[in-house]
Amino acid sequence: MHITRSDRLSRLDRLGLLLSGICLVHCIGLPFLILLLPAIAFALPSDGVVHAVLIALVLPVSGFALARGLRRGNGWAVLLGAAGLLFLVLGLAILEAASATVSTVIGSLMISLAHILNWRGHHHTG
Repeated sequence: MHITRSDRLSRLDRLGLLLSGICLVHCIGLPFLILLLPAIAFALPSDGVVHAVLIALVLPVSGFALARGLRRGNGWAVLLGAAGLLFLVLGLAILEAASATVSTVIGSLMISLAHILNWRGHHHTG
């Protein structure tokens, strides 16, 4: 079976979308999990560590997938994704927890939408 360049890019967008979704679930779900299950809170890695690891995964995957989409004319997806990545990095840099969560949720949603637009662009242009 021959895998085309478009198939590889679509896989990257799906992976980027998955990683952005994990960021979103982490930011929204982890506080509820900690509230509901305080007995396991001590065993979970710190929020900063999880955030840094997720960003380390999201940056190259999303950056590569969206940059490749730029070659196909998906400029808006790239701009939206870049802005979303900036929000994720800002979320890590912000010390106040509520602002960091808001920044990360916004960034994750922006990156997810960028990957959807990028994926659609791949399928509409060939």
